[in-house]
Amino acid sequence: YLMRTDGSDVRRLTGDQGDVSLYPSWSPDGASIAYMNLTGAGCIHVIDVESPEEPVNLTPEIGVSAWSPKWSPDGKYITFMGSGSDKKDVYRMDADGSNLVNLTADWPAYCVDPTWSPDGKWILFSSRRDGNDTFTLYVMRPDGSQLARVLTTTAWDVEADWGP
Repeated sequence: YLMRTDGSDVRRLTGDQGDVSLYPSWSPDGASIAYMNLTGAGCIHVIDVESPEEPVNLTPEIGVSAWSPKWSPDGKYITFMGSGSDKKDVYRMDADGSNLVNLTADWPAYCVDPTWSPDGKWILFSSRRDGNDTFTLYVMRPDGSQLARVLTTTAWDVEADWGP
């Protein structure tokens, strides 16, 4: 749904009453919204806010459920968490759904909740990479390089975001 800040002018943008659409993420230019559509296989869709009748499925045949999309600040890429049968990974694709890359394919652990730094130079995410029972925060470059652990806590560090 889309509405004004005062709660007026409510418009449904996705699906029908049986549709399940989650994790909306506005494009930097404000023209589109990427979201997870759980109806069916769990895919990332993009919808034009001005003409929402034709959402585009960006991940129709990737073999995993795609969760929690986030636009890069320049609008060129979308990251998301892909959930397969045995693990979760961080993926990056071009904003049109092409050039899909699994950035954490070689990791043995869950990698979740990717989000872009405001300058677009880093991706922050949570993982159990070091064999811990809890999740901790890591950063990497958009190509998967320069991996660094951010925290060393025993808390569950998930769904983090960058400050202003």
